[in-house]
Amino acid sequence: MKNKFILFLSILLVFSTITTVAKGDEKEELPPQQFSAKARIDGDSYIEVEPGQTGIISALVTVTTERENYQPIIVSGNATSSDTTSIYLENSYDEMTANTYGPYRNDRHRNPYGPQNSNYKEDTVGLTFRIKVPDTARAGSYPVTVNVFVDGASAGQFSATVRVKSNGKAAFSKLDLSEVTVFPNPHDVSPGQMVVATVNVKNNTEYPVYNAEVKLEGMQQDGFTLLRDFNARTIDTLNPGQEKSFAFELGSAKNIKPGNYEFKVTLNYPNAAKEGEASNTRSFFLTVGSNPDKASALIIENLNVPSKTIYPGNQAKITFDVTNKGQSVAERVYIKSSVDGSGLVSRSVGQFFEEKINPGESKHYEFTYFATPASTTQNYPISFKVEYNDSYTNKEEPIVTEQVAGIFVSNPQKDDEGKDKKPSTPKLIIEKYSFEPRLPEAGNEFEMTLNFQNTNSKHEIRNIKITLSSMETTSDNSNTAGSNIFTPVDSSNTFFIDSIKPGQMVEKKIKMYTVPDAKAKTYQVTANFEYEDTQNNEYKASENIGIPVIQKSRLEIGEVQTQESFNAGDGAPLSVVFYNTGKVTLYNMMVRAESDDPSVEIQNPTYYIGNFVSGSTESHDCQINSFEPGTKKVKLIFSYEDSTGTKQEEIKEITYEVSEAPQFDPNEMGPDGMGPNGMGPGMEEEGFMGKVKNLAKKWYFWTILAAIAIAVVVIIRRSHHKKRDKELTLDE
Repeated sequence: MKNKFILFLSILLVFSTITTVAKGDEKEELPPQQFSAKARIDGDSYIEVEPGQTGIISALVTVTTERENYQPIIVSGNATSSDTTSIYLENSYDEMTANTYGPYRNDRHRNPYGPQNSNYKEDTVGLTFRIKVPDTARAGSYPVTVNVFVDGASAGQFSATVRVKSNGKAAFSKLDLSEVTVFPNPHDVSPGQMVVATVNVKNNTEYPVYNAEVKLEGMQQDGFTLLRDFNARTIDTLNPGQEKSFAFELGSAKNIKPGNYEFKVTLNYPNAAKEGEASNTRSFFLTVGSNPDKASALIIENLNVPSKTIYPGNQAKITFDVTNKGQSVAERVYIKSSVDGSGLVSRSVGQFFEEKINPGESKHYEFTYFATPASTTQNYPISFKVEYNDSYTNKEEPIVTEQVAGIFVSNPQKDDEGKDKKPSTPKLIIEKYSFEPRLPEAGNEFEMTLNFQNTNSKHEIRNIKITLSSMETTSDNSNTAGSNIFTPVDSSNTFFIDSIKPGQMVEKKIKMYTVPDAKAKTYQVTANFEYEDTQNNEYKASENIGIPVIQKSRLEIGEVQTQESFNAGDGAPLSVVFYNTGKVTLYNMMVRAESDDPSVEIQNPTYYIGNFVSGSTESHDCQINSFEPGTKKVKLIFSYEDSTGTKQEEIKEITYEVSEAPQFDPNEMGPDGMGPNGMGPGMEEEGFMGKVKNLAKKWYFWTILAAIAIAVVVIIRRSHHKKRDKELTLDE
C-alpha cells in the first residue's frame, strides 16, 4: 500500500512538472523599484529670445524624502526640442545635489523649511538650461521639453515655449485652408439630420508652424449644433508639406426653419514674420428645406443663332429647346425674350407659357426678329429667360434660367447718313469672336479671340481703347462671392490699338480665367470702345459678347470590394461606391457590369440612378460567377450626360482568376463531411488526451519523464531495502 501511495505521488509530480515546463520560460515579473524621493517641479513656461542672443529656462525642483542615511540625493535634468536648427539647448548644470542628509533635528544641514517632527526632509535645488539662438534663426515659436531626474529615476517633466522674435530675415509660414466639403449634401438637409463638414489644413512652406487653431463658427441652438468634440481644434505642430484633416459633425434641430445657414471655418496661427497672428477663413452654407434630388431643372439647349450678318428689312430666327433635366414637374413655366434697341424688333410672340413640363420632356421654341431701317451696324444682344416654379423648393420666387444670344445687323446706309452735311461717322464693331477651348470651363483658363473691324470705307480710326467688363458676379453663397466671373491672365481688361484703316480688321487674343464657382450658363461681357477719327473727333460705342461656361463633371469611383479569385460555380460578390465630386448634376447616370466572356454570368448587372446631383454618394452591388476556369475580365461602365448634354463614360476593369471546382472522394469523407476519425481536415484533437499528445511532441517531455521514472525506481528500491532490513531485525 505504501508503494502505491509513493507511485501515485510520483505521477502527480510528473504532471505538475510537465504543466510547469509547458508554460514556457515565463519569468515572474517583480514589482518595480520604488523610488524613495518625490519631486515638485516649477519651471518657466515661456521665454522670448532675439536672434543671436541666449535665453535661460530655469526649473526649481523641490525634493521630499524619507531617507535616514547620510547620502545626498542627486538631481539632474535635460532639455529637448524637435527643432535643432533654429535653437540650441545647453545644460548649464547637468546635475545638482539636494542637501538631504539625515533625520537629526539639530543637524546643521537640515532644511529649516522642511518637516520638523518627522523623518521627511525637503530641499530645493535649481536647474538652468541655456537656449542659444543663431543669427539666421527663423522667427516662430518652438516647444521645449524639460525632463527632471532624481537619483537617476524620472521625476517628471514640463513644457516650455521659446519664442524667437523676428529679425527681418525670417520667412512667413502660410497655411492653406481648403474648401469645406460637406457630406452627404449641403443643399438638402432635413430637420434632425447629421452632416459632416471637413476641411484640410496644409503647410506648403518650408517652415514648421506651431500652435495653430481651426475654429468652426455659426452654430445656433434652434439651427445647427455640434454633436461631438469642440468647435476649436489645435494643431501643435504642422511640418512643411504636412496636411491634417478636421471633421465637424453637425446636427440640425428638429424644429429648424427652412433656409440657408452660413458657417465659417477660421484658421489662426502665429505669424512667423511679424508679431501677432495670421488667419484664413472659409465659408460654407447648409440649406434646409430644399430637395434637389427630386427638384425640376429646366435648361436651354440646342440654341441655334444665325451666323450671317442681316440687313435692314431682313428677318432672322433663333430656335432652342427647353428640357426638364430634373425628377419633378416644372410648373407655371414662362419663356421670355427681350432685345435692346429699336433697330431689331420681334416679329413673333415674345413670351410662351406652359402649364407644366414633365421630367425628361423637351419643348421647342422659335423666335423671329426683324431688322428695321433705323438699325445701326452692331451686334444686338437678345436675352432668353425661363421662369418656373417647383413644389420641392422653398423659394417663393420663381427659378430663373437665362441664356444670351446675339444677331449682327449691318446698315451702311445709316452709317453714311448725312454725309453731305459732315463726314460719315467711323464705326468700330466686333466682327466675330471665338474661344479656345470652344466651351470655357469654370476654374480654368481660356483664350478669347476678338476681331475688330472699322466698317467705314473712307476714314481711319485711331487711339482705340477697348475695355471688357461684366456686370454679373458670383453668387452670394460661393467662396468667391461678389467677384467677377472672368479675369484677364497676365494682362489688364483694357487694351489699346493704334489705328485701323478703313474697312480693315484687327485681331486680338486675350487669355481669361473663369472662377471655379461660376454656374454653367452663358455670361454677357461688354466691350466698351473709345476712339478718334482723323479729325480728332471722339467716339464711344459698345458691343456685347456671350461667353458660354461649363462646369466640369467629376465622378469619383471608390475602391471596388470583391474577391478576385474563386472556384468555378462559387462566384464572388462585387461592390463599388462612387461620388459626384463636381459642382453640376450628372444626368441619366447609370452603372452596368458586363463581360465579353460568354462563360461569365452577372446577377443584377445594371443600376440606373437618373440625376446624380453634386455631393451625392451611391453604390452598386452585383454577383460575378463563371462555371469555367480561367482568367475572366469584368468591366464596370459608368455612363452619364454632363452639363452640355455630352455623353460620358468611365470604365473600371476587374480581373478574376477562376479555379477548377475541388473534387471530393466520397470514400474518404463521411456523410457529414468528416473523416473516419470524425474530424475534418486541419482539425486537431482537443481535451486531455489531445494536450498529452501535443506535449509528447516536445523534446523536453521525454527528458523529464525519464528523470521522474528513475526517481520512482530509486524510491521503490529504497522502500524494498527498508522493508527487508526491518524483517531481518524482527527475525533476530
